[in-house]
Amino acid sequence: MPIKLIQVQRKLNIGINTIVEFLEKNGHKIDSNPNTRISDEQYALLAKNFREDIPNKESWHSIKWNNENRSLIIALKTKPFIILSGISGTGKSSKVASIARSFCSGDFQYPPNYELIPVKPNWFDSTELLGYISPSTNKYISTSFTAFINKALEDTNTPYFVCLDEMNLAHVEQYFAEILSIIETRTFNKDQYEAKELSIGNDSKIRYPLNLYIIGTVNMDDTTFSFSRKVLDRAMVFENNNIDLHLGLNIQNKNTNPEKYNPEILLRHNLNYLDAYKKIKERNVIIEFLTLCNNCLDSSPFKFAYRLRNEVILYCYYNSLTTEKPTNWLIECLDEIVLIKLLPRIEGDRSRTEKPLKDVKELLMKYNLNKSIKKIDEMIYKLDSFEYTSYWY
Repeated sequence: MPIKLIQVQRKLNIGINTIVEFLEKNGHKIDSNPNTRISDEQYALLAKNFREDIPNKESWHSIKWNNENRSLIIALKTKPFIILSGISGTGKSSKVASIARSFCSGDFQYPPNYELIPVKPNWFDSTELLGYISPSTNKYISTSFTAFINKALEDTNTPYFVCLDEMNLAHVEQYFAEILSIIETRTFNKDQYEAKELSIGNDSKIRYPLNLYIIGTVNMDDTTFSFSRKVLDRAMVFENNNIDLHLGLNIQNKNTNPEKYNPEILLRHNLNYLDAYKKIKERNVIIEFLTLCNNCLDSSPFKFAYRLRNEVILYCYYNSLTTEKPTNWLIECLDEIVLIKLLPRIEGDRSRTEKPLKDVKELLMKYNLNKSIKKIDEMIYKLDSFEYTSYWY
């Protein structure tokens, strides 16, 4: 009996665009209208491919603490903009594609919920992402980014991931400012999502999708630009420098399919920071730690304010919901937060950075935040060697 696409979407927990692309790939061309009906044969083909990819119900709202992607996924839930740094060739853009695959039913090398957008050095304004009106034809010229936004809005049950590859080849503030500002307007009230509309190049407006996540990959060398504190204050920063040269050389050809996550991990049970603050029992420990950190940064340009505090509260709260947490989970959370949010802000010569770094290190030693201490030691070593230091390698 023929069944509507909208019903298939609900039964198999996959997006309509994914259904259309999969069937077309297998010789069945159909219209993407939600009321389009597909045959029993087409549904059987979909069910065979996607049914096994639906995660167990137990994993819908939580994730295990020791999951290799826990910190990254919870950072995305906290703020849908991540900067992924690392030396060239470490697989940063491949990492983004892998995360997208993990939230998409089906087996795709490049899943339909993933868009790679290479940033070019001549990007001077937002038209490169949001489009523009052609002066010769007076018609709107769209971009792959705006097309992907519309795709995400049509498939709200699936997280969509944009990879801005080499995003600091151009000044991020020049081409990304409008999007950064709109991301800051995202709010949740009893899991109801609201955000201001994004103006695109044809003078129309579009709401920033709840299910759109932007990850920028960066290298720091002579051809790239550094990040302003305005950008860093609005991003979650991760390093991808752990290199295992044995990785990917398994000659036994074992199954290496990525773990599948239920989209509801990202898309449901979102809170504003105040509700999260009320719910988390460890709130006083978190605020005390942040206050002590800010004291260490006193009289420096690296002090932080309410945005960082609010994101730390959310990050810690969402981590508190993970399963199989260690007894010192909050300490590990604070260690991650220092790496993700605090240390990327610190950059400059000895007169600006020496005292803040040493004071922060002394505080971190009292909390046994070993990962952050290791990173500070790297930054102090660079300062001693070159009279200048930064978070970046």
